[in-house]
Amino acid sequence: MMSCERYFTDCQVGTVRAAGAAGDASGAALRSPGGRPLADCVRRLGTGGSGPVGGDRAAALLTRGTEVLGDALLGVALLGSRVRGDAGPDSDLDVLFAVESGTEISRDTYRRWDALPSVLDDGPTVDPHFAHLPSDESPGNLWGEAAMEGVVLFERGRLVSEAFVRIRRAAAGGRLVRRVTHGQPYWAVA
Repeated sequence: MMSCERYFTDCQVGTVRAAGAAGDASGAALRSPGGRPLADCVRRLGTGGSGPVGGDRAAALLTRGTEVLGDALLGVALLGSRVRGDAGPDSDLDVLFAVESGTEISRDTYRRWDALPSVLDDGPTVDPHFAHLPSDESPGNLWGEAAMEGVVLFERGRLVSEAFVRIRRAAAGGRLVRRVTHGQPYWAVA
């Protein structure tokens, strides 16, 4: 039997359909290659029960990422205190949205996110982090933290997972080190 994580990462963003055909409140339907609604993939992933988001919430994050980025969305991963299990009652949910390299990420990207209704009405505030895939030489702080603790919710072509593996191998090989300054972690090439 296929694991839920593998099942979900095999799902891909499909055709965005009109609200009447989609039957969902957002007006968009995401479908796996076999035509199954992507929300079913997310629900299957979320059936494990534990974790920062499950089923409908994960589907909402993916739908929102697609609304903001369209086909430029390469992957979605969770990171931060909610993934580590040390979140407080007011902690936000950090979400990494991997973006194709040819797509500009600007304040306008965040404005488009902010202009839409809240993603998780009954949950934590979502703090989106839009980023291109990391370079092999220096992945940066966001990707370093995500690689060490992140949970991939969606990806096209395993690009996010492969980036995580490269970063973990660099850290394990001593080529990349995590340091802390003023209580804040950062990643540096050794």
